Amino acid sequence: MASIEEALVSYLTGYSGLVALVGTRVKPFHIPQSEELPCVTYMRIDTPRSMTHSSSGASGDLVTPRFQFDSWAIMLLDAQSIGSVLQAALHGKKGNIGSGSYVKKMGLIYADGGFPMEEPELKIWRWVGQYIVCAEE
Repeated sequence: MASIEEALVSYLTGYSGLVALVGTRVKPFHIPQSEELPCVTYMRIDTPRSMTHSSSGASGDLVTPRFQFDSWAIMLLDAQSIGSVLQAALHGKKGNIGSGSYVKKMGLIYADGGFPMEEPELKIWRWVGQYIVCAEE
């Protein structure tokens, strides 16, 4: 079964609005040194867990991890535009996401804020967006 991260990346790298802006440049944690801009990076910030119970005992591990997606670009407006497309792709999404062997059923994904940040030493901008993902792990 695919991990939440694998399903998210599979879904986002196939989402036409995002592909039009960043291609398939959706990378974990940080921008690789040779990576072209614009691009998106992601990381799991935390993972609150709760067990589900039935008459036969604990039956699953429900998680609501918080993910941070950073939209990177030379210009602030470009970073914000990528962040808006990410929000359109993710906010309110539920059901099966991803493709091929990277499909996972999600309960609900919702946006939980965003803000701009300048990286003056790199002379680039990023839009930081946070999302809560409800799923079983």
